[in-house]
Amino acid sequence: MFQSYGEIQLWLTTCFDINLSCLTVHQLVRYKLKSKLKVPPPKHIKHTGRTSIKLIAVFINIE
Repeated sequence: MFQSYGEIQLWLTTCFDINLSCLTVHQLVRYKLKSKLKVPPPKHIKHTGRTSIKLIAVFINIE
């Protein structure tokens, strides 16, 4: 599975000798093939930190 449109671009160049810009690769994948990269967006540290702090607080109150 590809992690970025740049990886798809590199794969097309190395395997098929097709040179396309990253924008063209994006448009082909997104609009012609009607697909998306299945990579979740990165999470912000504050959001993940609050969740773990809440979980710790819950476990401390249980004991």
